[in-house]
Amino acid sequence: MGFTTSTFFFMFMPVMVVIYFTAVFFCNKFPNMDKIRLKDAALVLLSMFFYSWACESHVLWLVLYIVLIYAMGFLVQKTRDLYIKLPVYRKDGSDFQRIPMQSVGAGVFFLAIVVTVSILVRYKYADFLNENFSYLGITVPNGALLTAPLGISFLVFSAVSYLADIRQGKADAGNLMDCAVYLTFFPKIVSGPIVLWRDFKPQLRGGRPSLEGTVSGINRICIGFAKKALLADVFGMTIAQIDYKGAMGMDTPTVWITVLLYMLQIYYDFAGYSDIAIGLAEILGFSCKENFHFPYRSLSITEFWKRWHISLGAWFREYVYIPLGGNRRGLARTLLNLGVVFALTGIWHGASWKYMIWGAVNGILVMAERVYMKKPFYQKVPSIVKWAGTMMIVMLFWQFFRFPLAQDAYECIGSLFRHSHADPLFTWRYFLDTKLMAMIAIGIFGATVLGSPRIKAGWDRVAQTKAGFALQEAVLLVLLMLSVIAIVSSTYSPFIYFQY
Repeated sequence: MGFTTSTFFFMFMPVMVVIYFTAVFFCNKFPNMDKIRLKDAALVLLSMFFYSWACESHVLWLVLYIVLIYAMGFLVQKTRDLYIKLPVYRKDGSDFQRIPMQSVGAGVFFLAIVVTVSILVRYKYADFLNENFSYLGITVPNGALLTAPLGISFLVFSAVSYLADIRQGKADAGNLMDCAVYLTFFPKIVSGPIVLWRDFKPQLRGGRPSLEGTVSGINRICIGFAKKALLADVFGMTIAQIDYKGAMGMDTPTVWITVLLYMLQIYYDFAGYSDIAIGLAEILGFSCKENFHFPYRSLSITEFWKRWHISLGAWFREYVYIPLGGNRRGLARTLLNLGVVFALTGIWHGASWKYMIWGAVNGILVMAERVYMKKPFYQKVPSIVKWAGTMMIVMLFWQFFRFPLAQDAYECIGSLFRHSHADPLFTWRYFLDTKLMAMIAIGIFGATVLGSPRIKAGWDRVAQTKAGFALQEAVLLVLLMLSVIAIVSSTYSPFIYFQY
C-alpha cells in the first residue's frame, strides 16, 4: 500500500492513529503498560500489517530476518570487547610473547556483515552476476525464482547500521522489541529515509507524540502529498502521453521537454515520499533527518550529493567512506575512496550496467571537482555557469533511471543534440500548452527559488505570527484537498524509488 493511495489515506492512517494513540494513552495512564512496551508493540503490528498489504508472502521472511539481525547484534555486542592472546614465537620455535588481539569480536562482526549483505546479493544481484560471470565460465546460483522482498535494500542498510553502530560502540544492541521497531518502522521500511541505529535508539524509550510534532507532521504530509499527486504524477502522465503520441518519432524540442519533465518528476516523487515519511514519523513521536535540501540549487555535483538523498549519502559516509580512511590519507586515497562510494551507490540502485554507468559518471565528476574546485580558474567561473552546467549533467544522466536499458538512455541523450529528420504528427507546440508551461514553471520555482535562505527565513517569521500561521495552515489544507481529489480521481502511480 503506497502512501498516496485511497487505502492508505482513508483506511490505514485513521486506524493507525486510533490504535497507536490509544496505546500511548494507556502507557501514559498506566505505568505497567509502558513497561510491557504496549506502544512499541502496537507500532510493530501496524508496521507488519502495512508491509503485509504489499507482500503478504514475505511477512514470515521479515520476521525471521528481524530475529537473525537481533541475534547477530547480540553476538557482536557480547564479543565487542572480548580479547584473546595470540602467541609470537622465536625462530627456534619457543614462545616468548603473547599479544592481545581483538580478533573474536572483529571476526563475529565481519561474519555478521557478510551474512547480511549476502542476503541482499542473493535476492537482488544473483541473476545479474550469473549473466555476466557466465562469459567467464563461472556460475552463480540463479535467483530467478526469488522475488525480492519489498524494500530489501533499505532493510539491509538499516541492518548494517544496527550491527556497525554496535560494533563501534556508538549504540548498544537493543532487545528484540527495539530491533523489531527499528527494522519494521513503516514510514521508512519501503524507501527510507535511512535512519541510523545510533539516532533511532534514543527515541525508543523517550519518544512520545506531542501536539507540536503532530501539527508539524501533518503539515509535512500535506506538502508531500502535493509534491507527489499535484506535480510528480502530472509530470509523469505528461511524459507517458508524449511517449505514446510520439512513438513514431519526436522532434528535438519535444525530447527536451520530456527530459526536463523527468528531472522534475523524479525530484518531486522522491522528495514527496520523504516528506510523507518524515511527517508520519513526527506524528508517531519520532524524528528523521532531512532527506532532501533543494538539490536543484547546487553549483556542483559534489554539492548536489550533499542535498540529494541525504540519508543515503550519510550511510555511505559513515560505513564506507570513513572506514576506508575518508580524506585523512592524502588526495590519491581520498579519490579512491570517493570512487568506491559512487561505484557502490550505482550498484545499490539496481543490478544493471546502466546504474553502474550512472554511478561511475557521478563518481568521476566528484573526484574531478575535488581536484579542481579550489583552483583559481574554477573559482572565477560565475555561479550561474556552474549551476547551469551541474543541472545539465544531472538532467541528462537521470535518463538512465527513466529507461529500462542503457542504450535507450544513450539514444535519448543523443537525440537532444542532433537535428531530427522525423516529421511527427504531434510537435512540441501541441504538448507545450499553457497548462504544461505553468506546471513546469511551478515545478522549477518550487525546486529552486523556494530554497532561498532569505525566503525561508522570511516565511518562518511570518508563520510565527497568528495570522501567518493561519494562512499557512489554510494553504496546506487546500493543497491536501486538491491532492486527495487527484488521488481519488486518477490511477495510482507508484513511487519511483519503490523499485530500489
